[in-house]
Parts: sequence; structure tokens; C-alpha cells
Amino acid sequence: MQADPDGILTPDELAAAVDRLKKAHYRRMALRSAQARSGKGRTAA
Repeated sequence: MQADPDGILTPDELAAAVDRLKKAHYRRMALRSAQARSGKGRTAA
């Protein structure tokens, strides 16, 4: 996912978009980590 693939955002808007994307990325990583720790993300072997 890219913050500004067309290059049309102002520097302030771009910085805000990058911040939102980074926060979303880290939230997804935290969710997957929690799921792995609780065993919900694992398949039966």
C-alpha cells in the first residue's frame, strides 16, 4: 500500500497519510502476534 502513488498530496497531507499507514501496519502486526500467542492463528497439525 502506498501513501501517495500519484504524488498529489501536500507534504503535510503526505506525512499524515504515512502516519496512518504506519499505525495501521503496527496494529495488524500486534493483532497477528496476539492471535499467534493465543493459538488462534495456528492450524491443527
